[in-house]
Amino acid sequence: DPSQVKQLNNFSGSNPTTLRDYQMLADACNRAGRARLEGQAYYKIGTMHEELGKPKMAIKNYKKFLRICIKNKDSVGEALALNCIAVTHQQQADEENIRYGIDYHMKHSEQADPQGKVVAHINLGLSYAKLGDTDSSIEHQKSALFYALQIDDKQAESISLANLGLLGKAQGDFKTTQACMEEYLEKSTILHDYVGQSEAYLHLAALAKEKSEHKAASKLLKKAMNIARDRGDQQQENQLKCNIGVVKGDFLFEDYLKKLGYKMKKKLLNQYVDDAPVQ
Repeated sequence: DPSQVKQLNNFSGSNPTTLRDYQMLADACNRAGRARLEGQAYYKIGTMHEELGKPKMAIKNYKKFLRICIKNKDSVGEALALNCIAVTHQQQADEENIRYGIDYHMKHSEQADPQGKVVAHINLGLSYAKLGDTDSSIEHQKSALFYALQIDDKQAESISLANLGLLGKAQGDFKTTQACMEEYLEKSTILHDYVGQSEAYLHLAALAKEKSEHKAASKLLKKAMNIARDRGDQQQENQLKCNIGVVKGDFLFEDYLKKLGYKMKKKLLNQYVDDAPVQ
């Protein structure tokens, strides 16, 4: 039908901007046998629904995109579709959707190239953490780190290390947390990732405070504060100043208690000596 071809050509010469435009483009492509472009239209419809806060409609269109990619043996498009479906489920945060998301993340990890596997395993780790399954979360973050090292992706290494550090802390494994956060700081410094550096300093400061190493905690918080100041983040700088004050306050209070304890001990000892019966 010449009118169908004309409609498709009109879209090719202009930029569709609304949901209706993209739906018309998908329909026209379907009739004209332009499967790849049809799939791309459904992908765009999915992203637009996601932006509008309509996850069910987004997933419905991402699945149409997925079916077209599978039928046409488009492995790159298939990986993208699986990731989009999985993440949209994951972001809804209720258990049922998280589990649906896990299924699609697993499919993505099986189908993807090493870069895609990194993304899938990081998301699987985050999903299992949401469900309270720390052991599974750790295994997937380790897998993400393995593939990140394999392809020398410093950014992905950094993210995996940060997640492993947080999971270690949740399990009370402070030694692992310390090692991961120090590595995270090193990678963030190499990447000039100032947000990552600041986060690493904050987590290391929290660990130091946990171990009552208040002077070390204060120094680490000051480093994070300096980064905030250099970036012009006044709000974070002020918050960190408060945190430094809290750490110093804790340190002084504990020191005070130690001195008080010594005084009380001496007083009790003197009282015991004074009250002791004469032999």
